[in-house]
Amino acid sequence: MMRIGLAIALLLSSAAAQADQQCVSEAELGALVAAAAPPALNALTDRCSASLPEGDYLRTNGHALAQRFADVEYDKPLLVSGLGKFGGHKLPEAVSPASISSILNDMVAGEVRKMDPGHCKPASRLVASLSGMEPRAFISFVIAFFAIADVKKPSICRENG
Repeated sequence: MMRIGLAIALLLSSAAAQADQQCVSEAELGALVAAAAPPALNALTDRCSASLPEGDYLRTNGHALAQRFADVEYDKPLLVSGLGKFGGHKLPEAVSPASISSILNDMVAGEVRKMDPGHCKPASRLVASLSGMEPRAFISFVIAFFAIADVKKPSICRENG
């Protein structure tokens, strides 16, 4: 389970490297993870399917898992705020869903597409471990991971300062 959180942390942290060091609330992080998981899973499936054996979980079920995550509702203003804080995208609250999808594809899926194909088998094992997890539980796990791990970007805002 820790590897799953680390994988999402690495994806999100790569985009955060270009942004100001602002903290992200747990609610903003939840919206970011909910919105970023589908394009990341789809890009991973597209990137790795050709190099994985027939019957591999990612190859056969990756897009379906991405759809399960796509069905999770998230708070759009929190997503817009989170993208502004660590994604470097200052967006109006009235931004269209298509624009948000484009930004997320550039940020997250773009990083996945650059991944070394040698990492596909371990990535597939990570994705397979997600298969039984409800998307909301996964989002909660990632939030908890960011809160306890030494992840510098994005940093989680602490309620007590």
